[in-house]
Amino acid sequence: MTTVTDGVANDTFKAEIVPNSSGSTWYLSLMQIVAIALLLLAILIGYGRWSTGSFDLVWTWLSGNQLLFTPTNIELGEVPANAVIDQQIQVRNVSTIPLTILGAQASCRCLGLDNFPIKVAAGEQQILKIRIASGPRPGRLSHSIKFFFDGDMCSSVIVSVTGTIP
Repeated sequence: MTTVTDGVANDTFKAEIVPNSSGSTWYLSLMQIVAIALLLLAILIGYGRWSTGSFDLVWTWLSGNQLLFTPTNIELGEVPANAVIDQQIQVRNVSTIPLTILGAQASCRCLGLDNFPIKVAAGEQQILKIRIASGPRPGRLSHSIKFFFDGDMCSSVIVSVTGTIP
C-alpha cells in the first residue's frame, strides 16, 4: 500500500498472518492412515488367533507355517539317569489341504519317534509320541528333532528337548 505524507511517497506493507490449514491436514491424513493400518493389523491377528486357536501360535502362522507344532521346546527338568520319558507333541494343520509329516531326523538315537508318514487332514490335529531315554551320565540333556513335511511355505520344524540328569 502506498501512502503520501508531505509529498513523500512511502511504501508500507502490512503482513497479514493467515492460518495455513494445509499444515494440519497432512497430520490428520497421517493419523487416519495409521489408524486404518492398526485396525487391519488387529483384524489379521484376530483371524490368526481364530485359525490357530492360540495367541502363542499367531506369529508362527503369520510366518507361513501350515503345520503348527506345540510345544517346540520340551523342558524335562531334572530326570533320573537311565529313565525313559514319554512326551507328546500336538501337530495342527491350519491349511486348507491335507499335509503329510514325511519323517524326522533326531539328533540322538536316545529319541524314539512315531512311524512315518503321518497324514494330517486340513483343519485337524494329530498327537505325535516321543520316547526320550535320559542316559547314564549326569549333566545337561540337550537334543533336537527336525520334522519334515510337504507344505508349500515351510517344510520343516525343529523341536528341542532339554533337561538335566543329576
